[in-house]
Amino acid sequence: MVQASDANLFGEDDSAEAAGRVVDSFKPTKRDPRRMSIRVDGKVVVTLPWEVIDALGIHIGMAWSEELEAQVLEAEGFDKARKSALRSLERRAFSEGELIARLRKKDFAETVARKVVAELVETGYLDDEQYGRAVLRELTRSKPAGLMLLRKKMFEKRIERGMADRLIAEFMEGQKPSAAEAILGEDGPGEADYEVDALAQFVERKLAGMQNVDAATQSRRLFGLLARRGFDAATCREYVQRYVTSEGEAGG
Repeated sequence: MVQASDANLFGEDDSAEAAGRVVDSFKPTKRDPRRMSIRVDGKVVVTLPWEVIDALGIHIGMAWSEELEAQVLEAEGFDKARKSALRSLERRAFSEGELIARLRKKDFAETVARKVVAELVETGYLDDEQYGRAVLRELTRSKPAGLMLLRKKMFEKRIERGMADRLIAEFMEGQKPSAAEAILGEDGPGEADYEVDALAQFVERKLAGMQNVDAATQSRRLFGLLARRGFDAATCREYVQRYVTSEGEAGG
């Protein structure tokens, strides 16, 4: 533990002792020696990373003023929020918006949450573009998905609307070289005839399990299934008409 007598190491001001409460020692924590407990008048008041202590210019013998205490409390709040954010990121990926919301639920102030997230973006811990692309890939990994479901999922993941539209447009165009309809317009990307083969295979696979029901039931079930996967009404009707025959057998 570094104490006030170690004057030459931390540039303490002995004259501050007479002014009231003073910083009298720093002590590394057992778990992480890079984190220091600050003692004021023999009592631990806060534990912070050494680089934060150094950035605040805190040294042994320094007067523990109200102004300094406010700065330390702000730094402590940021430090706790950052540690909480990193623990969350150890479990799974987050978007910026998701992480801000998570920190707010843990009662961190909005300004603190946004400051932490901005720092994590700058240091590469958060990347909404990379995260958004991963969300789209995972959503369509085993089943095709329509525009509405893609938009819904990106909204749920709190990806900013402009970025979400652009990522969806890029994704839809990348699924099928001829899907030129997947463009970013004034209202976002339009419904594209993308991944047609995958959608057709999906429909045929589902209809194969409906051979014991009549055509009307097949049509209703298939329409609902496609709608839940985010395809618009026109696409749902097209595939029902194309693949369900009047006799209740899969067409094609």
